[in-house]
Formats: sequence, structure tokens, C-alpha cells
Amino acid sequence: MRPIQIYLDSSDFSDLSNIQNKTPEYKSVLDYLVAMKSRGLINIRFSEAHVVEAAPTSPAAIPLATGRFNMIKQLCGRNSLIHPIDVIEAEVSRDSTGVHRQVIVQRNDGTWMPALVNVSELFPDVEQLAADDIKKCGREERRKYIRNGKPTTRWYAKIREANLGEWNMATNLLPLDTAAVRIVKKYFIGEVSRNDALRALNKSITDVEVFGRWYTKDWSSASAMSQHLREIGAEFKKALCEARRQFENLMQNHTAIGEDPKKFLNLSMRTFYEVLADSSVQVARDIAESIGAISKPIENPWRDAPGLTCALTLAMHVARRSVVSQQPRESKESDFPDAYHAIYLPYVDVFRADGFTASMLRECKLPFPTVIVEKLLHLPAQIDEILKQRACDVGRISG
Repeated sequence: MRPIQIYLDSSDFSDLSNIQNKTPEYKSVLDYLVAMKSRGLINIRFSEAHVVEAAPTSPAAIPLATGRFNMIKQLCGRNSLIHPIDVIEAEVSRDSTGVHRQVIVQRNDGTWMPALVNVSELFPDVEQLAADDIKKCGREERRKYIRNGKPTTRWYAKIREANLGEWNMATNLLPLDTAAVRIVKKYFIGEVSRNDALRALNKSITDVEVFGRWYTKDWSSASAMSQHLREIGAEFKKALCEARRQFENLMQNHTAIGEDPKKFLNLSMRTFYEVLADSSVQVARDIAESIGAISKPIENPWRDAPGLTCALTLAMHVARRSVVSQQPRESKESDFPDAYHAIYLPYVDVFRADGFTASMLRECKLPFPTVIVEKLLHLPAQIDEILKQRACDVGRISG
């Protein structure tokens, strides 16, 4: 039986990493999830959004953030989801032959950074650099470095000398664990291949527990990687607040000239749904163009670009609730991250969301079988129900 694919809310990792300050039910949920994972019945997957939201906002917050990173590692292992940008690119574009890109969102190697982060570009090909320098030497000088077609000890001494700066960069400015540092060092002295070093680097960089420790080692570099989602969230909140202010001014102007404010609200709602109907298709085209990709035809946004459509539809419903509403909800900086997470909803079986986000998702009328769970404490019962249903389905097929 295929494991149930689960996407937790970022707050769940916070709560489960701090169960000593929670009610006993949280410990029961954690024990349940660990047990179900060990039995191979569930896969809990993490994304870049989880990593960014787990990050500390100040050096003083590092201990609590470390607990969150460790909890992600404990529950998810290396079961990850590709970066949102890569999901969207695959959904909206096709390759040069006109073939639609296959969207493989789930990964089991811990990949969560964008595909454009190429470890090989961060790490020098020291053998090639040394070889290029040796080619500039005379014949007799070259013999000191190459003998019988093989590098000599002088060769590796030259590698170490020529790339001391890169070695320091790799060990000090990247989130590397002890094993990765050891293998990188061996690469610089010629004991392992470049491919061995790159594999070790990639494994270490994508390890969320190692990434969490990086904040203590290099606060400025690490924090710079995890600020973008919070910054965009703040801008989204600011935009919604300004939109609400302008909407209220329009309401007052229409009321002042004797128009019925309810009619204005109804007109605004109709306009909202008209814009919503065309938004996914247009945004898909715009994104494909912006990344220099060939846009694929989007006939059914929910089918052809499910992640983008889900996130965009949720964001617009949140905006409607905060702007075009008689009793508006106060916008929050977490509104954009919630929509960001929703990119993955079509690709999992169970999606955890807080009460407000879950209510907005219901308004979106999602055409997916994904089960949305509003409370973490309700998750075990939902998982048991899915397993029970699957067992019944198997029984009917076998019978």
C-alpha cells in the first residue's frame, strides 16, 4: 500500500518540538506520527517554505529554531518537495520540442532548494584549475607534476596551494557537516573524486538539521537565505491594507451620492469572480515568459497548473476576505506564506492548515481529493480514516 503523503503546517513542527509546554495530547500525536512513519504507512514531506518559516528571526531565537529543524528532520527524514519555483516552472512551461514538462514534485533525497542552486558552481574544479596552470609550464617543469600519466604529490600540493581560499569558503561559508568537511578535504588532496565531493556537499546542504546549525556558525549568511518569505508576507499585508483603505473610500463615495452600499458590494464580488476566472491562465503565461520558457496551453487551470492555481486562488480569496467584504478580516503577514504552502496541496493526500486558511480553501472549491485537516490533534483520526477506507477499497477489489 502506498504511504499516505502528508504536508504539515509550519506551526505543527513548532508545537511538536515544544511538547514539554503542551498538553499530553501533543505527545500522543508525535508518538503516533513517528510510529506510523516507521511502519511505512505515512510519508511526511517538507518544503522550502517549512525551512524558511522554521528559521530564527534573531540570534537569541536560534535554540527554539534548532528544535524546529530537528523536528522536521525527525518526522520527514529526506522526504521533501521540490522548490515552489520549480513546481510552477514545470506546470506552466514545455520544453523546446513542445513536450509538456513532467511535474515530479516529491523527492526522497532531501532536495528543497531551487534547481538553479547548482552546488558544482559553488565548488571549484580544482583538478582542472591546476591542470590549466601546469599547461603553462615548460616540459621539464610539467614532469614534476605528471609522471607516467598520473599526478604526483607536487600536483596535489599545487591544488592545495592554489585553492586554499576556496577550501576555506567551502568549509566556513556553507552548511557542511563533519562528514562533508572531511570528504571535501580529501578532494583537495586528491583522495576522492570531484563527484564524491559534490555528493557530500549536496547531501549536507540539503540536510535541514545541518542547515539549522548553520545559523549559529554564520548568522549573516544563513539569515539572508530565509528572509524572503517574511519580507514578501509583510509586503502582501501592506498591499491588502492599502487596498482595503481604498475600497472603504469608494464605499463612502458611493454612499454619499445615495447609492446602496450592498449593490456596490455585490458588484465588487462579481468583479472578483470574473478576475479570478481568468487569473490562473494569464499568470501562467506571464510566469513562463518571465523565466524565458515556452508557455504551454492552459485549458483547465486546475488540471494543467494545479499548484499555481491553488495558491493563486487561495491568495485571491484571502484578499477578497480582507478587502472586498462588509466585515473585513484583518490581514496578516502569514497570509502570503499560507498561499505559498498551498502550491503543494494538489500533490499530497493530507494537507494541514489553520482554521482560517482551511475555510478559505473550502471557498476555493478545490477539485482535488486531498483531505484538509484544520487541527493537528485531529490528524491521527484522519489518517486512521484514510487507512480504513483504503483497506475497504482493497477488500472490494480482491473480493
